[in-house]
Amino acid sequence: MCRRNGQQGQSLATLHTFGYDDPPMDPAEPADPRVSVRRRNMRLRSGVVALLLLLFGAAALWTWHERALTKLGELFVEETPPAPADLVAVFDNEVPAAAAAADVLANGYAPRILLFKPPPAAEEKLLDRLGIPVPSRHELAILVLRRSGVAPEAIVVEPVTEVDTSVAVQTTARYARSHDATRVIVITYRSHTRRTALLLRRALGRSAVVIVRASPDDPFHPEGWWRDRRQSRELIMESIRWVNSLLLGDLWRK
Repeated sequence: MCRRNGQQGQSLATLHTFGYDDPPMDPAEPADPRVSVRRRNMRLRSGVVALLLLLFGAAALWTWHERALTKLGELFVEETPPAPADLVAVFDNEVPAAAAAADVLANGYAPRILLFKPPPAAEEKLLDRLGIPVPSRHELAILVLRRSGVAPEAIVVEPVTEVDTSVAVQTTARYARSHDATRVIVITYRSHTRRTALLLRRALGRSAVVIVRASPDDPFHPEGWWRDRRQSRELIMESIRWVNSLLLGDLWRK
């Protein structure tokens, strides 16, 4: 009995010697309190620097946001000064675009206007079934041109599969090559002008002259587009069209 109690006492003494009865130390806690204070000070300084940078960035964005957003809008716009050309292509068949094309002819810059005739839309088919006489978009453009004094023989209508910038570019290039037209004026949406110019110059070749214009009544303006929901939506959609046309090879038509 005494021998056993002696062995137990010796074991307890051994455990106490190796520190097994001490509370475990947190490995994340530094042994020296000064190290913990130093780390907290470093985190505090880093937080203050990050906050100052955030405030500076917000102030810079507030100060120069109009200039930066205007530059962003200008990336999508190219409006070349008018010059003599062989024809005017109206890419969107809208009334303001048709009126702008009529002004181009009235000022003597081109002898004829090219319009595009897509298949009837669903609403046009419905109106036709109901017997409601409503002109299609290209017919309305022709009415605007005729009322603006454009002669019938100066209006050319080319059928297309759909209303699309890439389709209009290919149709215009095909017509221009078949009629020896090397100088082309295009009337399109202002937000489409730069992409249209790039695609048409690629299709016609380096020797061709491409002049891209928008109607004066076009609602998109690089200055202040972010204040209007419609213009903001149009800029976002045009960004997607750039990706589709230049990076994806017009995936939507495949």
